[in-house]
Amino acid sequence: MRRVVTGVNNQGKAVFTHDDKSPHFIKMGNFEMGETWADASAVISDGVSDQAEGSIGSVPAPGASLLRYVVFPSAKEMQALMASADDANTNNDQVSDDFNNEDDNPGMHTTETIDYGFVLEGSITLELDDGMKKVLHVGDCYIQNGTRHAWLNETDKRAVIGVVMLGANRA
Repeated sequence: MRRVVTGVNNQGKAVFTHDDKSPHFIKMGNFEMGETWADASAVISDGVSDQAEGSIGSVPAPGASLLRYVVFPSAKEMQALMASADDANTNNDQVSDDFNNEDDNPGMHTTETIDYGFVLEGSITLELDDGMKKVLHVGDCYIQNGTRHAWLNETDKRAVIGVVMLGANRA
C-alpha cells in the first residue's frame, strides 16, 4: 500500500514527508496487514516521525490512533494459509501480542478500539460473536465499537479494507 504523508517544514510551509510503500507489514501468502501511520498524542506532527514503527497488530492506547490496511485473499487461499501458518513472512517486524486471535475460534477477536473502516476492494463479511453476519462491498463503511468479531472473505476474489483505529476506554 502506497502512503503519502504531509508535514510542515521549518518555514511553516506544507511539504510531502513520505511517498513510499508502507514499511510496516506482515505478509503470509496473499494475506497482508500493514500499519501505515500511527499517532500517540493527537497532536499534529511534523509528518516526519513515523510512529507506526514497531510491532504489527498493535492496538492504539486510549486517545491514540492507527491507520491500518488488510488484504484478505480468496476464501480457498485463506483456508490453506490458516492450515500452514508456519510459512509467514513478517518483513522483519514482530506480530504484537495485542493481535489477539482466539485459538478456539480463529479470526475472532476483540480490541479496545473504535474502528472506522472502508471496503476498498471486493466484498468482506463481518461476523459478530452471536453468529450474525453482514456482507460489506466496495464503498461500504463500518464502525466497530470494541465488539468481538471476525472478518471472512467468502468469495473467490481478494478483499481489501482500510481502517482508522482509535484507542478507547470501555464505559
